[in-house]
Amino acid sequence: MSLSICSTGEHRVHSLALATRRAVTWCTVASMVPAATITAQTGRVSGSCETCRIEVHHVSSLGEKGETDAGTAVLRTSGGYLFVSRYHGTEVQLFGDDGAPVRVIGRQGQGPGEFQRIQGIALGPLDSVLALDASGRVGIWSSDGVLRRTLRIPPTFISPIHLVWTDSILVVGTSLGAGPSARFALNAVRLDDDTIVESFGYDPAEWNPESAVGSRARRPLAKASDGGFWAAHVGSDVGEYRIERYDASRRLVKEFRVDADWFRRSEASGLYGTPPNPSVLDVLETADGLLVVLLQVTDPEWTSALSRWGAEGGKITSYTKYLDSVIDVIEPARVQRVATLRLDEWASFLLPGPRVTVWNEADYRLDVRSISILR
Repeated sequence: MSLSICSTGEHRVHSLALATRRAVTWCTVASMVPAATITAQTGRVSGSCETCRIEVHHVSSLGEKGETDAGTAVLRTSGGYLFVSRYHGTEVQLFGDDGAPVRVIGRQGQGPGEFQRIQGIALGPLDSVLALDASGRVGIWSSDGVLRRTLRIPPTFISPIHLVWTDSILVVGTSLGAGPSARFALNAVRLDDDTIVESFGYDPAEWNPESAVGSRARRPLAKASDGGFWAAHVGSDVGEYRIERYDASRRLVKEFRVDADWFRRSEASGLYGTPPNPSVLDVLETADGLLVVLLQVTDPEWTSALSRWGAEGGKITSYTKYLDSVIDVIEPARVQRVATLRLDEWASFLLPGPRVTVWNEADYRLDVRSISILR
């Protein structure tokens, strides 16, 4: 494994007014309103911890070779169990903290407790597990694998999907539906009657459902310590990503953008002479109030991961050579970057601890690693 600590000397963390794109202090609003009406004092906040660093250490490997894949979704319960769903899989596997398999829940099918293609999993109250199927069914399972109920939401073709539970509301971190009927990037679903009570997360004047695809239509979500939640996404400007903070009533209470030279989008993406675009993969609030953000960026030698190169493009032979991962740690209270770590590997999900899942291409399975933030 190759690790390197990125310089933070020129990196800046500051907030942004949605309508004006000006640097501002934290935005606080009394209710959820269109972004164009949000106002705040102008200002600029920057800074970094000169001596802080991040270290990662191996904890476990999940299952045998081939049991998990690079796109596998993982969550960790308070009891230390790991619930795992393979990319577009039809079942959820339960592993112990040591990586040993425990049981499997779900199966292929279209009935209760069955899946056509799992798009995302999330942790609910009392360590319950929510699994979202591409058909729009959400199964709610107890921590011991018993199906409690099933609800329905509009189907989505984007994955992985991030879900977060706030009181009796499930917040889905993606646009639901397609075409002109597509909803905003955040959707609140009332679990009592499966009703979408609110779609939010964009300025209505700027929303274009026809182009709501890919990373622009997906928001990694994380529970906040006071019952609200965090959302992160790719910014509209080159070299930035954004973090939003919502309270338990889904009111936008804080927003800031994180500038990073290594987080730059290309004008085009794919295998035709341009590097892949960066993306925000996950976000997590730690027990001491820090934000850990997992991002995916282009490997400097990304063309070496292609089997051929030319006008027809190429086939990706190694995702660890095609993409790098970055762990960014932010201190929201001071609006300051603490430390940044770049991995020459493909990481995918953040877990409480904090921990991160990393694709082990040699053994063809996921590894779990602990994250240490040294200050």
